[in-house]
Amino acid sequence: MARRFALLLVLALLSVHWGCASLQRQPRVLIPPEIFHGEPSPEAQALYREAQELEKEGRWQEAALAYERIAQFFPTNAVAPRALTREAAVWLQAGDPEKAEKVLERVLREFPQWKDSARARVVLLETRWVQKRDPKIIEEGVALWDETAQDPQARLALCRALASFHRDLKDPDGALRWLTQGYRLSPSQEDLGLLDDLALHVTSDLDVETTERLLQTVSEPRLGPFLAYRRADLLPPESRREALLDVLARNPEHPVAREIEKRLHGTVAEQIPADPGTLGCLVPLSGPHAKFGQRILTGAALALDQWHGSFPHDPVRLVVLDSGADPDKTVAAFSALASDHAVLGALGPVSPRCASAIAPLMNRWAIPVVSFTEKRTVDNATPFLFHAFVDHRDMIEALVSYCTDVRGLVRYGVLYPDDSYGRSLSRLFAEAVERRGGRLLAQVSYEPGSTDFKEPIQKFLDQAQKAAGAPADSSPVEAVFIPDTAKTVALLAPQLPYYNVVGATLLGTNLWEESSLVSIGGVYVENALFPSAFHREDAVYQDPATGAFVEEYKRVYGRDPDYLAAQGYEATRLLLQARREALDAGGGTLDRLALRSALLGITLSQGPLGTTRVAPDGHLIRDYPILQVQGGTLLRVYP
Repeated sequence: MARRFALLLVLALLSVHWGCASLQRQPRVLIPPEIFHGEPSPEAQALYREAQELEKEGRWQEAALAYERIAQFFPTNAVAPRALTREAAVWLQAGDPEKAEKVLERVLREFPQWKDSARARVVLLETRWVQKRDPKIIEEGVALWDETAQDPQARLALCRALASFHRDLKDPDGALRWLTQGYRLSPSQEDLGLLDDLALHVTSDLDVETTERLLQTVSEPRLGPFLAYRRADLLPPESRREALLDVLARNPEHPVAREIEKRLHGTVAEQIPADPGTLGCLVPLSGPHAKFGQRILTGAALALDQWHGSFPHDPVRLVVLDSGADPDKTVAAFSALASDHAVLGALGPVSPRCASAIAPLMNRWAIPVVSFTEKRTVDNATPFLFHAFVDHRDMIEALVSYCTDVRGLVRYGVLYPDDSYGRSLSRLFAEAVERRGGRLLAQVSYEPGSTDFKEPIQKFLDQAQKAAGAPADSSPVEAVFIPDTAKTVALLAPQLPYYNVVGATLLGTNLWEESSLVSIGGVYVENALFPSAFHREDAVYQDPATGAFVEEYKRVYGRDPDYLAAQGYEATRLLLQARREALDAGGGTLDRLALRSALLGITLSQGPLGTTRVAPDGHLIRDYPILQVQGGTLLRVYP
């Protein structure tokens, strides 16, 4: 209030200074461009902000008068036509297009030197369109588009205007065509939001046939989710919810995600009671993966025990069921967790196939699940599935980022085993190198389990020399990525210099964090670099939170934790903390949808994996420390 009073006082003083003439129309005077387009005075800027506030509050008359006075008090600066253009927009919002048109005509008449006059012309088109929906106005807009090639802001406003005109004419093709032009102008976040709002309005009017046709013909990626949302919304009630959840899962960062979340809030396909004090855990306790399940469970149990020590008045029960490695068994166990134990949320499973198998049940009952899987490995899309496992895409990105940005490496090569792991990580590495502006000179596979690597190394060197245009006796690759086990790499490394691949830094994955890498590879793996999923042995960079976790784990279990135990610990902390925040936000009440929302906004610090948070697509964002072999030991070199 005090601020507004002060600004009104400025207005009064300026009025006295200019006298009654201050509210009269100023004569057209051509001011030198360097003066006219200079920085507005502090008083003008303050008054402009005040007018904007009045406009936001919907106080149209006061806002219009405030903009008018700015133009009268500061006619020798470009703030004058800018304020008048906003005044016209205010009159348009107030439902008086005739006043708006008069103000805009005045702008174009009295300020011909204004370099942003095209924006006033756009608003003038909108004003005339409100009064009379004449197709000739669209023709004028198209002509203005051709004139504004050097003014992207004017073009953005024009795209929105023309898209709105076509929507009014029931022409979605034209509207989406102009929205596409707008998206291609690299809009700011504010402009992007305006385009998105209009896209939502345009697509919300579509019928089934038009929606399906446009899904096949519209190429702009930003528009696809709007059309998918409309298609799902047009489905019969019995299949609509599942389709909306699928759109949400596939587009977690798109504006339609918020629309779908609002639509689905508080709704489930089949109501099953949830006990706020009960969480579930699905891990293999039998079969070939039992050892993995047991290691995860040790970390989960430790996190739960620490929770009870910190929050004795908020006890949480963890119900553990055996998922085995069988999707059918996992489905039965998950159903039991929901129907027999009323779990609020769950941990697990560890298998992508098992996670995909229970995805429909997650959607049906709206149960959030923090799995020990990687997002890219799970086929079924559901917004209730979160991923706490090592994300190889992020891990490889961390490695390549360090190599290029810190070490200055540019020329890379890949030697990889011809299996699913090797092919997948080879592809991820190639993509990361391209994003970072590096060069991939060679990419050669070898048979898994090989001990003699002569042929693939020679092929690798030949590819690299040809790609670099290097002589036959040179070794142009600066770094070689080998996504294989530590034992295999220890056998392969000595053969590289033997077959003339010399001077290259070896790069690997978290599988290299084994003693066999150094004990077998010896000097041939010296200076090798690789990311770690969980590093606990570096006294120089030892994080206190990691040290505390390791010591407590050793005290309870009598042995060192591995990365599976650390991930079980962090995933449990994540679920417990999200539950706590959802409970506080709900004033003591809690449901499964609230838990899902809390998981999306959670950030954990002071843990063995560093700072972790959940990305909008459900995967865990975390640090991947870079380790290097130095003097026969593993040292953390970054961060």
